[in-house]
Amino acid sequence: MENRIEDHITKNEGGRSMIILASKEKQMSEREESNNPKLAQLPIKDLIFLRFITETDLIKYYTGETEYIPYGLVEFMLDSRAQNKNWIRHELTSYEDRFVISWHLLFEQAISNNSELIHIAVASDILNLTDEEVYELAKDDDELYKRKEKEIYYVTFQWLVSQYMGLVEKLGVEADISLIHNNKDKIKLTIKRIL
Repeated sequence: MENRIEDHITKNEGGRSMIILASKEKQMSEREESNNPKLAQLPIKDLIFLRFITETDLIKYYTGETEYIPYGLVEFMLDSRAQNKNWIRHELTSYEDRFVISWHLLFEQAISNNSELIHIAVASDILNLTDEEVYELAKDDDELYKRKEKEIYYVTFQWLVSQYMGLVEKLGVEADISLIHNNKDKIKLTIKRIL
């Protein structure tokens, strides 16, 4: 069953960022401070959050001596993955205790007017799935929303974070996950490792 965006009632936070949490154990704030400085390069172990493969499988492709990779290289790989759509830019930051992925969306209607829904194409990039796979998953969960006048599909941010958390848990990684967006064109996903 498809839902219409107009049927999804929400309160708008007046242009403020929305925070969606997946973890019930810990609350994370939008401006969470850490005593850990940003790492100069991305640890290879954090690539598991982007490709949803195990760290062991990933390290098989390397000598074992390489533990870090330049942020720019990985951002380029992610941007290239979406280049045929030419609507998204990625930014990565890694700390000792957390990994942050930011998306800058370069097209209109990436986030719905009510700020609770995200375009299915963006959700597929975040989940590293095809648009069709996200469509089917969301449809099965009754979390698929459609614009009344067009064939444009959205999913809720809460559903997206829940799906992302499920993929991370399948890897055997314990983490608190939060998603922040600015109601317009920026999304930030924070994965705080449970040590």
